[in-house]
Amino acid sequence: MNTKETENGYERIIKYIGMSFVSMLLAILLVVSFFFVQTQEMQQAYGTNARGTYKRLELVNNLLENKELTRNLLREHILTEDEHHKDSVRQELAKLHRESEANIKDLHQLLKEPELLQSLHVINADLESYRQHIEHLLQLSNNQRQADAIAYTTSRLAPFYIQNQTNLISLNNKLIVSARQFNSSFFPLFSSLVDDYLLLLLLIVPFIFLASFSFHRITRRLQQENQRLNKEMQEREALQEALELTEQHFKRLFNFNPIPMYEYEQRSLKILEVNLAALKEYGYTREEFLNLTVLDLRPPQEHQRLKDMLQHPSYMPDISRTLSALHMRKDGSTFKAMIRSQDLPERNGQLPRLVIAENVQEREGFVERLEKSEKQLREVSSSIPGAVYRFQVEGLDRFTFPFISDGVVELFGVTPEEVYQNAEVLFKAVHPQDQENVKNSIKAATARFLPWEQDLRIWNKALQNWGWIRGHALPSSRQNGIFVYSGTFIDITDQKEAQAKLIASEANLRALLDSSPQAIYLLDKDLNIAMFNAVAADEVKKQTLHNLEVGQSILRYTAEDHRSIVLESHARALEGETTLFETGCGALWFEVSFRPVLTSDQETIAVALNIHDISEQRRTVAAIKDSELKLSRAQNLAKMGSWEYDLVKDELTISDNMYSIYGLSPQTFIPTFNSIAAFFHPDDKDRILADFGRAIETKNNVSAGHRICLPNGEEKYLHHVMEPLVNDEGRVTRVMATTQDVTEQKQREILITEARDRYQSTLENIPEVIFSSDPKFQINYVSKQCLEITGYSEKEFTTTNFWPSIIHPDDLPTLNERLQQEVLAGERIQHELRIISRDNQLKWLTLRMSPKLDEYGKVVRIDSSAADITERKRTEAKRFVLTEQLQVQNKNLQQFAYIVSHNLRAPIANIIGLTSVYNQEQPEVATNRHIINNLTKSAQHLDRVIRDLNDILTVRGQILDTFERVVFNDLFSEILRAVSIRVEQERAVIEYDFSEAPVIVSLRSYIHSILLNLLTNALKYRSPERKPHIFVKTSTQKDYICIKISDNGLGINLAKDKDKLFGLYKRFHHHIDGRGLGLHLVKTQVELLGGRIDVESEVDVGTTFNICLKSKES
Repeated sequence: MNTKETENGYERIIKYIGMSFVSMLLAILLVVSFFFVQTQEMQQAYGTNARGTYKRLELVNNLLENKELTRNLLREHILTEDEHHKDSVRQELAKLHRESEANIKDLHQLLKEPELLQSLHVINADLESYRQHIEHLLQLSNNQRQADAIAYTTSRLAPFYIQNQTNLISLNNKLIVSARQFNSSFFPLFSSLVDDYLLLLLLIVPFIFLASFSFHRITRRLQQENQRLNKEMQEREALQEALELTEQHFKRLFNFNPIPMYEYEQRSLKILEVNLAALKEYGYTREEFLNLTVLDLRPPQEHQRLKDMLQHPSYMPDISRTLSALHMRKDGSTFKAMIRSQDLPERNGQLPRLVIAENVQEREGFVERLEKSEKQLREVSSSIPGAVYRFQVEGLDRFTFPFISDGVVELFGVTPEEVYQNAEVLFKAVHPQDQENVKNSIKAATARFLPWEQDLRIWNKALQNWGWIRGHALPSSRQNGIFVYSGTFIDITDQKEAQAKLIASEANLRALLDSSPQAIYLLDKDLNIAMFNAVAADEVKKQTLHNLEVGQSILRYTAEDHRSIVLESHARALEGETTLFETGCGALWFEVSFRPVLTSDQETIAVALNIHDISEQRRTVAAIKDSELKLSRAQNLAKMGSWEYDLVKDELTISDNMYSIYGLSPQTFIPTFNSIAAFFHPDDKDRILADFGRAIETKNNVSAGHRICLPNGEEKYLHHVMEPLVNDEGRVTRVMATTQDVTEQKQREILITEARDRYQSTLENIPEVIFSSDPKFQINYVSKQCLEITGYSEKEFTTTNFWPSIIHPDDLPTLNERLQQEVLAGERIQHELRIISRDNQLKWLTLRMSPKLDEYGKVVRIDSSAADITERKRTEAKRFVLTEQLQVQNKNLQQFAYIVSHNLRAPIANIIGLTSVYNQEQPEVATNRHIINNLTKSAQHLDRVIRDLNDILTVRGQILDTFERVVFNDLFSEILRAVSIRVEQERAVIEYDFSEAPVIVSLRSYIHSILLNLLTNALKYRSPERKPHIFVKTSTQKDYICIKISDNGLGINLAKDKDKLFGLYKRFHHHIDGRGLGLHLVKTQVELLGGRIDVESEVDVGTTFNICLKSKES
């Protein structure tokens, strides 16, 4: 082969090699291009997936942040009192909700996997439920029900928040797992591609260096992308860490939640997780608790009920529905728990369920006490001043008051500045017996972040006396161990005193009922016993050996033969008719009465059955008849007779004994005044006729004696006791008298004198003071009892003019008048008076004086007795005070019952009418909303009426308070300070003059209320055309102190409205806000003080109120 061929061969070889190389190069280029395209597609797919993963995680993170912001905004809304701030927070909450809805919508577009879409659907449903919970919570907060809002947050919103947070974290974890799965599948594909590429490079080694350049560049780009992806993955891991921290935070919320919580596996019922509050409540250790089942937390008698409930999930409680159940601690003790529960997402093949078991025993007791205290507070808060404060507790023993109002000066007698410097000044003012209770109650309230309330006694530093206050506070915030409470101190001294008086009044009323000698029963319309007194209970116990009880039928204690009359009498009493009859046999007789118990509207509401034992009364009547027969016989024996002279008819009637005394025959002698007067002894006739005329003239009993001359010449001594009888016109129409033949008595005077000594001995043993005096009232004899009763000796009493010196100066004139006009006229008297004993003690005596007359009717001696009745007078005074108080209370109760029945009828009728037309089958209809609105208005009206009636009852109850000396100038200055802002706003001119009557002894609270009501009315009903001018003046009128209040306001049309001026809810200027209660309270207070109120008014000129009150000093 020549050189040319060789060269041609070489050229062909080179050509072939070149072609091969070119072909290989083209192949390599094709392979490199294919690899480059594949890597670009994989890079684009990886980038797209990474950006999608980042976007989805970012949206989930936004939902978590929005949830946290929502929780913080809710806390701000509950704690703030600024309405503008509340509106701002509400707008922010609405904005966050819209952002969350937008995030869920974007996630829905990005997610393709069914499992992720299902989780997103659950979160979307949670978002809607969460919004409804938020709306309910905002409504509670707007209604100033912070305590309910906090309770709702703890019991419902917190568990729901944890559940929703768990769902979001679960979705986030699923997104991360999905991203990691993609990365795990991406890198094997990429490695396989690289291996194929290396194989080609090994096959085409000559061209590897050419391809390596492109591969190097692609690899570098892949490394860069991988670094960027790793960076993004690190950021995702940091986000995952943050999410895990959040999960730990909620784990801590679960563990440190003050409400017991635990999780259990729904199939095995085994406890999976438990928080510290549950360990503390049930008394187990954590290891012991995790070895229990939910059945171990219930008493044995509750196991079957719990198993039945677990078999029917629809009966199980959830977050929106609670269940009350009895739970058992480790020591076997039980407590009442309020159960809420919620299913949790399945994890590790388990079906967990969250249970919240709140011990409500203590809370229910506390709520009951709180409601009772709040009720008492509402009853007195309208009239009792108080102090508003903010109280801060740090640790266990450090207490401070960041704020306290000026009311602390009136309650404690210290200034707010003193409290700010040292809060101990208030604690030191607490009564020593109450200090420990106060501190313990504060610690107990702060330990569970509950409201605080306590009644306690405090020392008023300014007034130097003890008083009662009620402290009430609600928790405001809790941060870093510092608890802040806001509340009030209210003066309840008057309420405590009123409660004590009311209890005493009720006891007195019951004692008065039990003191009745009659058996008293109160029967309802079905003959059941509604009430009875002690006598009735004793009678039933004595007769039947059974205890009488309320609710028993009276027929149970009625004999068969008397049941018909009992039924008939009860029916007649229910118709308003009183039935009275007697029943009994032998020596036992009863008077039975059935009387209707009527309301102020004359409606019979019950029947009063009175059973009075009249056995003794019947025996007395029989005894009286027997005594009359014996009297007639005694008159014969005592030679006594009686006569009656009719002055109008000039008729004289004499008894049979009178015929015997005068020695006359009824058949032959016709008695006339002149025929009887003919027997009078000539020396005595004028005197006895004068005594007869004196009895007619004075209209008083007259005793007189005289002699008569009988036809046979015999003289007799007669003694008359004449009693004039007066008609309705005050004229004497008849004279009745008794006459006794005392002839034999005259003969026995010597014997009587001898018996006087024996009588004297008897007198000395009588517990009364017996004394005798001459017609000049000079005591010549007094028994020894005078020393025991008066402290003065017999010798002192027989001293001239001694006895008037020991008689009370106020009683002496009346006694002297009766001595001169009655005793010296021969009349007996009984007189009560006061004396001052030797030891300066005031004693009451009953003085009985009997003048002794000679045969001519002249007083020759006065025999008297004096009995010590001091103790009886004290008892009567106490009884009078109790009776007066009882009458006042009874009158007030009657008036209050009328007001209640009248004023409550309208709102209650409205409520009943509206509820009767409420469509229960279709609650959503439009008419129901209108009915609910009207029901709300009626309930609000009913609440206002009840509050007004409570004010009236409070005013009436204060009448039993202690009267005190009230200085008008001080009291009115206090009132002016109270209304100073209103006076400045109205630019009113107020003048007053208390010089004529500067002081009154009365109820300070009533006088304050009267002046304040009339002054505020004068300011309220001013004339818009002129500056208000008010003038207040006091004056005296006889025994009254009068208050005059004048203004130049709108005036009242008295011709039209005078009769209803002081009525309840009566208003006369409807363009001005008011309730129509003030003037009614003023009139009630004035009348309870025993005064009167008048009004003078002219339209558009002004009004003048004139009040006259009786001061206790007068």
